This record gives sequence, C-alpha cells and structure tokens, in this order.
Amino acid sequence: ATTPPLAKKDPNGTMLSNGTNYGITKFAQVVQAKVLAERESKVAAYSFRPGLVLTPMTAPIPVPYLKYMCSTLQEDYNPGVTCPISAEQGAATAALLAVNSSSALEDGAFYYQCLKAPMPVPQGRVWDTMADALFNQSLKWVRQ
Repeated sequence: ATTPPLAKKDPNGTMLSNGTNYGITKFAQVVQAKVLAERESKVAAYSFRPGLVLTPMTAPIPVPYLKYMCSTLQEDYNPGVTCPISAEQGAATAALLAVNSSSALEDGAFYYQCLKAPMPVPQGRVWDTMADALFNQSLKWVRQ
C-alpha cells in the first residue's frame, strides 16, 4: 500500500502518524496484561485489539488514510476481515473476554477478532526487558 499524505516516515524509515500516541498507549496496555498475568495467579489479564471501528472518533479520518490503516491491520492480523468494522463487531472481543471463563482463554494473551493473535512486536525493542521495565515503572507511578 502506498503511504497517504497523513502518514510520514522518520529518517530511519519508521512510520509516524496521528495514531502514534494511540499505538504507544496500546502497547503499554498489552505489556501490562502480559506481565500482570505472569506475576499474579489470582487475576486473569488479557489484552485485545478491537480493530479499526467506525465511531464518531474515526469518522473524520480521510478515506485514503483509513484504507491505509485497514491494509496494515489486515496484513498483520487477519487478511480478508472487513475494515473498518462496526461498533458491534469492535465490541465482540471485549465481550468475549468479559464473559468467558478464564479456563477458556489464555491468561496474558493478546486477542483480535475473538481469537488469540500474535503479540504486537515493538520496533527495535526486546519484549522481555521492555515489558518488565514498563510494568515496574507503572508500579512506581501508582504507589506515589
């Protein structure tokens, strides 16, 4: 897919967009669930990607950029899934994780389209050290 005008690459070739802050926040949430599941046996923790959902927040996004974002999601997670999706479709994974027993799900796993999916890979980072460092820092912030 060609890069639309709203998406730019930095000098190292890393994609930058208006979604960057969201991506960082989402990665932190994925890390929190993974590490919490490893450290706390009495708590079930999951993370998920609802998908690119048609909402009032996404409505102003220009169509070329929406198509670009959808093509990236489909390549990474599930070719052939309609994108963008309805709010009901976006809520399905959250509902699945909320109502299923923990024995039916993998603790600490990442879910997309109601299925276990590969964990997102942070560019240039190592999951194990990055996850623990971020989790430990968040504990410090909460305890202050």
